[in-house]
Amino acid sequence: MIVGLPTSEGFDAIFTVIDRFSKMVHFIPTHSTASAIDIANLFMLYIWKLHGLPRSTVSHRGPNFNAKFIRHLYKRLDIKPTFSTAYHPQTDGQTERIQREVEVFIRMFGNHRQSNWVSLLPIAEFALNNLKQTSTGKSPFQICYGMNPQFTIGQKLDETVPNADKHAEFLEKGYDKVKAALSLAQEK
Repeated sequence: MIVGLPTSEGFDAIFTVIDRFSKMVHFIPTHSTASAIDIANLFMLYIWKLHGLPRSTVSHRGPNFNAKFIRHLYKRLDIKPTFSTAYHPQTDGQTERIQREVEVFIRMFGNHRQSNWVSLLPIAEFALNNLKQTSTGKSPFQICYGMNPQFTIGQKLDETVPNADKHAEFLEKGYDKVKAALSLAQEK
């Protein structure tokens, strides 16, 4: 979980979930005070419907992941929890790397107060899931859906709607910048 963020749309943390098979990432805005029950509910609302229940998880030893509630729930659902070693978060290096990339993304593309990061999460998630992974040779979208989603502006129309055209161009330029920045970060 990424904590210590400036408040954006009432949230101050990001619950990060990565599917270890496909490398698909999910960024869910939440609160740094989220309880174990809150985290379990976020998982059910945003992750379970897409990936089902995991066989195992890797997480840090924070109170919301190591609480009696989560331990009991995992036992009931036959999920094997693995926790990163205290002061050695590299146990979950994949998540640590992705979280660093998202923090850089927020700093690069957020407003001067970094208070609009919630609205940037879908773009970051889309870009990362559309990026070819070195470990698999495919993007998470390709692994999960057999293809990368299209993200290009279509043909120019005879009729113009300036706000719609402006918004489409903003999305495409933003996506191109994000993809370039993430590719560069991945090479390092």
